[in-house]
Amino acid sequence: MTENRVTIQEKLARAYGSSDLRDYDMPCAVQKIIASGMVGVREGVALSLFRLKYSNDKSAYKEALVGVRRYVWRIGAKQKWPIEDAHGLALAEFAKRVLDYWLDDVCKPCAGRGYEKVPYTPMLSDKLCEFCEGEGKARYADDHKWRARSRDVLEMIAEAERRAGAKMIAKLAQNFGAGD
Repeated sequence: MTENRVTIQEKLARAYGSSDLRDYDMPCAVQKIIASGMVGVREGVALSLFRLKYSNDKSAYKEALVGVRRYVWRIGAKQKWPIEDAHGLALAEFAKRVLDYWLDDVCKPCAGRGYEKVPYTPMLSDKLCEFCEGEGKARYADDHKWRARSRDVLEMIAEAERRAGAKMIAKLAQNFGAGD
């Protein structure tokens, strides 16, 4: 039954796209935007990521990229990554690639379904997609080292998203008694 619940990302995307910015005595678009702004004071990178991915706000790309670069540098310093690898991929370029992947991580051959289509039909087969192995997400890189590194950064992005989402829900609950 929880699969029908609307996520905070969907709620925020609807709020940013809403033309009705009247203030009601219940959670409404303007209240969600205000809550996101309040959370964005301390979670600026996470809010930029939210706006970029879920509201298609391309003006948030630069700030999101700066934040992801900080994540890469922080993780890279802890794990002693080289500034540039043998193939010439600098950490700044790596951060851009990870952000671009995060924005569009759907497996193209199966369109994110995880299964191959039956040829010349609109039906899915029982065979898992050989590219994503049934996950529905594109592989980041063939190089195991970069795949592991990207996974670390993607986990940090996901954690920032969860943290910001929880804070937005808490702000709405604080104002209205429920996180709707």
